[in-house]
Amino acid sequence: MQAGGGHPYRLGVDDDQDVRRIEEALGELVRVASSRRLHAARMTRVDLALSRGEARCLAYLVDTGPRSAAELAGALDLGPATARRALAALERQGLAGRDPEAAAARPVRYAASPQGRRAHRRIRRLRHDQLTAALDGLSSRRRHELVVGLEDLVERLRSRGPDA
Repeated sequence: MQAGGGHPYRLGVDDDQDVRRIEEALGELVRVASSRRLHAARMTRVDLALSRGEARCLAYLVDTGPRSAAELAGALDLGPATARRALAALERQGLAGRDPEAAAARPVRYAASPQGRRAHRRIRRLRHDQLTAALDGLSSRRRHELVVGLEDLVERLRSRGPDA
């Protein structure tokens, strides 16, 4: 089916318009999800004093196990100094420390402490509860479509790499 200017339409919606709407929705999702105010409110609710970067570093250590500052920086797209500062802050708060199983290793590897794993569970539980509330009222089918669509988009973006 063709529309006025020869642009193809599928279900009455221009593909280019779909891409623009997806871009805008993703931009807004990232903006909302990484909001300083939202992060501060979450930290207050879970009784923690972590920056967004520190919370990301803690989550990565919990999810992947011990890592060096360089590995953390590379995985989270942080500068090396930023990763070292985040690890030092987590260490000061007792949420992470030098990996006792690799104490003599170079480079130094850091691991989440038991207290850090508990703190991360509180953050994850709160995020889960907030997302559950946001999805309330969507049908099971609609939720499943959203999951499949998001997973597919992430995989497509990831497989094309940063130079695509």
